[in-house]
Amino acid sequence: MVRGVRTFPQFWKDYGSKISLVIILFLLSLVLVRYWLNSREVTQQAIAEQLTSARSVLEQYRQGNAGSSVLDDDAQTRQFLVMASRQLGDASIPIVFLGPEAETRIRGRVKEKVEAAVAETLKNSSDPARQAEATLLRADLNLHFGLLAFAESTAAPATQPTTKAFDKTPEQYFESAAKDYAELIAQAAKIPARTATAARFGMAAVHENRDERDKAKAIYDDIAKSGPDATVKKLAAARIDLLVRIPANPLLGPPSKPKPTTAPATTQATTGPAATAPAATQPTATPATKPSTQP
Repeated sequence: MVRGVRTFPQFWKDYGSKISLVIILFLLSLVLVRYWLNSREVTQQAIAEQLTSARSVLEQYRQGNAGSSVLDDDAQTRQFLVMASRQLGDASIPIVFLGPEAETRIRGRVKEKVEAAVAETLKNSSDPARQAEATLLRADLNLHFGLLAFAESTAAPATQPTTKAFDKTPEQYFESAAKDYAELIAQAAKIPARTATAARFGMAAVHENRDERDKAKAIYDDIAKSGPDATVKKLAAARIDLLVRIPANPLLGPPSKPKPTTAPATTQATTGPAATAPAATQPTATPATKPSTQP
């Protein structure tokens, strides 16, 4: 030991700088790893909050309200709706009083917020559950826009906005929604049960609005038998009851093809396209459940 003590100065002189460098690099790596973990946690928290906010905006819009977050850059419309909500004694901000042009602007803001949150989540989140929530949110947006586009296509010309309100047809929106719902249903074993169940309700809603009642009923039957809890099973049973009690609507779904006829060429087929439906007739099926994204 005495010899070791005596030779230590020489040892440190020969190897001290190298040892110090190793220690410094080790400590620096610890700092960098900690910084990376903290940064990643902050990023994931921000993604979760953005996704939750977007879901809230969409649900408010589906209920006929304009959330304050979509009115930040439209002070005049915001002031009008706030006054309307006060007069009604309601904390919500109704959009029913808006004209077509203002409603189209709000719809665009809702679309922007949802699409931004979905894109950010799918790009930067590695959490399968959160990615599934984003996919479900996008599907619900497309389903609701499909319903609105259908309603507008059957509305009287005088009530339609002069600017283009939708960039897709109702069926194109339904197709986009169905694609995302199908993807989530296929991943049911890997994602939260509530998300998979919401996707099944969404797919059934798409079938209802296409007037594919047998397909919708098959999904509801499956949920009623194997749903994750009693509440979900009751919701599915209620949808089945509605399908049984409410007659099929021939105005929904793709237009029927004219039947062959032996009548003279001047006689036209009587089967018309779905676009001739009266303005008051529109699909109403929407997903019976929605997720509550938690940060």
